[in-house]
Order: sequence, then structure tokens, then C-alpha cells
Amino acid sequence: MLWNLNKIKQVFICEWHNMLNDRGAALIMIGAVFLYSIFYLAPFHNHIAREIPIGVINQDNSALSRNVIRALNANEMIKVPEFYDNLEQAKTAFYQNKIRAFIVIPKNFAHDIRRGKVTIVAAYLDSAYLIIYKQLTGGINEVFSAIGAKTEIQSLTKQGFKKQQAHAIKNPIDFIQIPLFNPVGSYQNYIYPMVLILVLQQTMLIGIGILFGTREERKQKDNENAAILVLGRGLAYASLYLIYALIFFLLFPLIAAYPASSNIFELLLFLIPFLLSTAFLGQTLSAVCKTRECCFFILIPSSVPFIFLSGFVWPLEAMPAAVNLFAKLIPSTSAMHGLVRLNQMNASFYMTLSDCLILWILCLFYYSFESVIYLSYGNSSYHVLQRFRLHQTSLPEL
Repeated sequence: MLWNLNKIKQVFICEWHNMLNDRGAALIMIGAVFLYSIFYLAPFHNHIAREIPIGVINQDNSALSRNVIRALNANEMIKVPEFYDNLEQAKTAFYQNKIRAFIVIPKNFAHDIRRGKVTIVAAYLDSAYLIIYKQLTGGINEVFSAIGAKTEIQSLTKQGFKKQQAHAIKNPIDFIQIPLFNPVGSYQNYIYPMVLILVLQQTMLIGIGILFGTREERKQKDNENAAILVLGRGLAYASLYLIYALIFFLLFPLIAAYPASSNIFELLLFLIPFLLSTAFLGQTLSAVCKTRECCFFILIPSSVPFIFLSGFVWPLEAMPAAVNLFAKLIPSTSAMHGLVRLNQMNASFYMTLSDCLILWILCLFYYSFESVIYLSYGNSSYHVLQRFRLHQTSLPEL
């Protein structure tokens, strides 16, 4: 047992030496990690979209319609930089991206409201961008709901009702929304765990691919036991990325004012199986990388599918069963969901056990799979591909 530990330690130290001395791998596994994490999050620094430009066609031009425009400008989500005389002008500005929506206040707007008639105000919104659409819908509804409520309460007070009674008639149920875990509705807070988990996973996978590609190009041979090689290398990759993970989820929140509530012990318990499963997955995928360039063609395009399969773009529950199962084979999927519970929702580690268990199962699966590849075909992808070609050429002709 002690002999095995010494062998694992030797492989561990050797792989650290390879990571630091291979320029391509070091560029990805050290430089790119921080570069991606900073630049991927930089666009969301303002947390939420504010002062989205909209246009107004004021066909009424009354004191009330001008009050509506002032209320729209006072809302933090909206600004009204332009006014238009007709729909054609507003549509032209809309298609030129000068505005994201336009509102039509009809003729007799104030007159109809005073007479108690239902008045239709049309809002044409850009629904191609869901974040902008959501912000605009919320801001515009807030303004017109407030104006509608004020008008109705004024009407009721004129009928003899006290102001408090008028409020109770208008709003018999006082509905209060209490946003949990992301009270300001920040998009940065929402996307933070997804971006950093993917940065950790993808740079590790690509870095491992480069290291394996280098061994292939140099025709390096490994004489060590397969299980020891896979484990020692996996521990080396995971130990480097554990440092990054602790910086991302303990230090970065203090700098970026990101809500984080987990303690370091629980964070370590959760991150270790994620990083190990990613390290073993990287070695498994690298079994088909014959050159350094090959890993880029295989691993870089995987980033986009991994984002869509994470459950943050589209809920996992709404995916087909087969797609959902495939998504669970990617370490980042369970890591993101567990980390959100642990780091944002202030859940106990017990509440993340299902995600943690999936990560440990993936860890064991990819470790065993890669060890079998080594035992069966040797340490290089060349042997895997060569054995496959020999198998093809040995097939009888029909």
C-alpha cells in the first residue's frame, strides 16, 4: 500500500511538472482560467438592464398623457429619448435599434379615463431578447398599473368613499412578492456559478487534451500501472483547479459583491468530486487525441452544448428523458445546481447530497473507464486508434 502511495506521489509530481512546463497547457490551465472568468462576467457588471430606450406616440397630448410619459421616464428600467408622430416613424426607429419598444397613447385617452371608459394603450415590445422583454414588460406594467390604480381610487373618493376604503376596494388582496436568494434580480448573480463552473471544466479538459497530445507527438511511453497513472494525474489536475475554485467562490464574491454563504469545509466537500470527475473525464476524452490540435477540435466545440445542457438555459425537467440523462453525464450539470443551493441559497450540505452523489458516481465511472483503456490498449491514443484500424482491416469482406 505504501509502495502504491509513493508511486501515486511520483506521478502526481511529474504531472505538475508537465502542466507547468508545457507552454500550451500552462496557457490554458493557468492564464486562460482567469482571463475567461474575468471577461465572461465583465458584461454583466451592472447586474440588471436599466434605462432601456423606448419611443412614445402621444396622440392625445393631454396633461394626463404627459404625466404618463414622465412616469415612464422616472422608472429605472425605461427612458423615453424620442417621440414619434406615427407608427411608421416608430417602426423605422425600432428596426434601426434606436429603441427597443414603443407605446401608442390613443386620442381621447384622458377624456375616456375621466368618463370611466376602458382605454387601450398599445405597447410594441422587442420579444426577440427575453431579458430586455422581461425588463420592459415589468417597467411598463408597473407604470400603467400605478396610474390605473390612482385614477380608480380618485374616482371612488369622489363617490364618497374614504381613501382607505377606496384602496381596499381597488386592492382587496395585498399581494407581496419576496424574491429569495437574488433579491435585486441580478443577471450576474444568476449566471455567476454557471460561467465559473464551465470555465473550470472546459479549461481543464482542454489542458489535459494538450498534455496527452504532447505525449502522442513525442511517442512517450508510460511503464506505470494504469490505475496509478490515471489516479495520480487526476489528483494533479484536481489539486491545481481546487485552488482556482476556492478563489472563485470565496475571494471573487467579496470583490464582485456576489451573494455567497457556504463555508469552506462544505465547499471543499462538494468541489472535490466535481474536479476529480472532470479530471478523469478529460483523460477519457483525451484517449482519442492523437495531436495537440485534435483536442481543440474535439473539446472547444463542446462548450456550447454543455451550456445548453446545464439546466440554466432550459430547465432539466423540461428536457426529453434521454437528453436529461446525457446531461447528467457531464460533471458541470450537477456541479452548477448543487453549488447554487450551497453557495447562493444557503442550503445545508445535506440538501446537495444527490448532486454530490452523482459527481462521485461520475468520478468512479470515468476513472474506471480510462483505467480499462490503459489496461487494454496502452497509454496512448495511438494504440487505441491503431487497434481500431486493425480491427476494421481484419473484418471479412462481404
